[in-house]
Amino acid sequence: MNELLTENEVVEIMMSYLNSQGYTIERYATTTQIGIDIEAFKNGNKICIEAKGATSSMKDSARYGKPFNDNQVKNHIGKAVVAALKVLNQECKDTISAIALPNNATHKKQINEIQTPLKQLGIKVFLVSKDNVLDYF
Repeated sequence: MNELLTENEVVEIMMSYLNSQGYTIERYATTTQIGIDIEAFKNGNKICIEAKGATSSMKDSARYGKPFNDNQVKNHIGKAVVAALKVLNQECKDTISAIALPNNATHKKQINEIQTPLKQLGIKVFLVSKDNVLDYF
């Protein structure tokens, strides 16, 4: 996958996917807003998703249109994991905590290295491309 999705594009694609799965979007945030990126409900259950992109969302940034390097991806995934852990700490037991990442080799490599503890904690991971959302684990 060579698509360079911005965080905002990952959020938009995830919201469309969640709607198709019967979720109602309660709230979402863009990169200029603070808080969890997507909160949605289905059958009384809540899902909170922290999203990350593969390139900068800011068109005037030197990184716009360029892929994040391994260290940047590690940093972004680390921040997403912390956000997902905060959801687990603050929300009720019926809340699903999840991370949405671009479906590319760099993000998959990093997330695969921490897959076991994320599964043990119950943090879901979605891999997102322009035309598909994969419920990875």
